[in-house]
Amino acid sequence: MKHIVAIHSAKGGVGKSTITLNLAVAAAQAGARVGLMDVDIYGPSQALMAGTDARPTYVAEGKKQVFPIEAHGIKFISMGNLTGQKVPLIWRGAMVHGVIHQFCNEVVWGELDYLFLDMPPGTGDAILTIGQSISLSGAVVVTTPQDLSVTDTRRGLQAFQQLGIPVLGILENMSYFVCDGCDDRVQLFGSQGGAQLAQDLGLPLLGQIPVEGDVCDAGDAGNPLLLRQPDAPAAKAIRAAAETVLQALAEQGPIAAFDFTWNSDLFAARQAQPPQEVGGQGLPVSAVWQVSSDELGIKWAKDGSISVLPVRKLRQSCPCAVCVDEYTGEKKLLDDQVPQDISLAKVHSVGRYALALHFSDGHDSGIFRFDRLRALAREREASLRT
Repeated sequence: MKHIVAIHSAKGGVGKSTITLNLAVAAAQAGARVGLMDVDIYGPSQALMAGTDARPTYVAEGKKQVFPIEAHGIKFISMGNLTGQKVPLIWRGAMVHGVIHQFCNEVVWGELDYLFLDMPPGTGDAILTIGQSISLSGAVVVTTPQDLSVTDTRRGLQAFQQLGIPVLGILENMSYFVCDGCDDRVQLFGSQGGAQLAQDLGLPLLGQIPVEGDVCDAGDAGNPLLLRQPDAPAAKAIRAAAETVLQALAEQGPIAAFDFTWNSDLFAARQAQPPQEVGGQGLPVSAVWQVSSDELGIKWAKDGSISVLPVRKLRQSCPCAVCVDEYTGEKKLLDDQVPQDISLAKVHSVGRYALALHFSDGHDSGIFRFDRLRALAREREASLRT
């Protein structure tokens, strides 16, 4: 899977799901292999808009596997295909997180160029769960021009910034209505709010989508706008936005630059230099590798310096909510609770901002941001000098 893109809106009702489906269709029309994961668990829309109530194939024997549904040239999965459109989901957060975890880990997508995520609206903990569970290439943020939507969108953008997830751009939906009689543009929901926000934050404005009845009709009919009315102004605007997004993804390169299984056997000699380097992908590091059975090596892209971090120190410094109180910041994991002989099982990138470390004691929820790893390296270097 080359790229995973989150489509997000800070408020519901701004057309996020419609945009997600049509961006996916546009990518498929360009010849890409495309999937769509509807992680808007409480308000799944993709089953209706894709025009199918088919259930995904489920294999329970051995490793659990779910095979997505195919429609309109894309693979997709949605809670709407699992529960039906008329069944409300009155679930606690832990159940929602469980479904998101299953969608992320048990769906067999096959080879994909792009996986689009129809995200839940708002800035709840579902964003945190997804941001820490999936290596996102970036996010497209959908808003309407009105001040209320733009204000909430600004908060949503801050959430992605805190997670270190690149924002590919802002897409302003429902920007204007073209009068049938005089061709004048009528701004029903304010003027240029999304455009001004993009300018203020230095982000690309991916497009301004007009209000059209065809958009609603296509969604209700289960036939995406880009297929039903490919020459409609809204369809052309979405297609142009998709081209911009795909170009940006092509320029930044594929996700998951680092992904390797740890060799728990003792090395005859420490591997002080990286076996290979990854460059030109916008990463703050150019190499991550196993130095020895209990040491992780990182080469920093900016200055070419190398840091070697003991695995036990990393486990003691895990920043996840199990190990650190998320409200007070106080450590819950005691240093002497970590085994002396702890090692790693697996290491992989999380987007372009962090590493996920799977430890030999079974702990695998720690997402280590690169800036945090650099700080730990500097602390260790300072302690070695004293």
